Amino acid sequence: MLKKESMELSRNLKIIIAPLVMILLGLSQPIVLKLLPKLIDSSTLPEGVVFQISEPTAQEVIASTLSKFASMAPIVVCLIVMGTIAGERMSGVVQMVLVKPISRFQYFASKAIAYALLIYLSYLLAMIIAAFYTIVLFGDIHWTHAVVGIAAYLPNLLLVISLTLFASVFLKSSIGAAGIGLLGYYVLGFFPSSSGVNPHAVTSEAMNIVLHGSSQSDFSFIMISLISLIFLISGVFLFKKQEL
Repeated sequence: MLKKESMELSRNLKIIIAPLVMILLGLSQPIVLKLLPKLIDSSTLPEGVVFQISEPTAQEVIASTLSKFASMAPIVVCLIVMGTIAGERMSGVVQMVLVKPISRFQYFASKAIAYALLIYLSYLLAMIIAAFYTIVLFGDIHWTHAVVGIAAYLPNLLLVISLTLFASVFLKSSIGAAGIGLLGYYVLGFFPSSSGVNPHAVTSEAMNIVLHGSSQSDFSFIMISLISLIFLISGVFLFKKQEL
């Protein structure tokens, strides 16, 4: 099933699109931060108006790049994952696959693993390239803090994947699955950060690790990971009970 999913990702070019989009997200922030002072200086400002923008440190650029991912990556992930089950149910591929000696758990799990690997590797590649580009533009970074902080954001990506897969189980519309997945992610964002279920708290703690080398609390990382696991298990359960 994993081989089948890999071939499917190659056929629909997601194996190329996902890394490219993530890399563009990662590279855009260092470039914008580097060019911003020059753009302001070259702009026409009213007489007497002066903007003074100090150049950020390399660590601040990495943290800012994480913030950019927090705002844009959920949308990208939902669009990439949305058709994985919903689209195959509409086209009848699910019924053909399950005729073979393949359980529904194997089918669902292969989807989750394949897309998690695709999104994780695309994100990590994008952040590594962004980190090296940051070194060129802003100077050396603290690699230990950067690597741990970048890895600390991974639970949020898993959350989006699990929400979208869960929605794909009971919706035949790919757009509907993306909408429900994204809505669920943003609804959790309205909870207090202290509750541990707010994905923005994960982003904030990941940025703290990049900037200061430590997080104030690991509670949000644990809770978001558990919520993702709950949605994945619930997705398997509903998929097993569902008539195709």
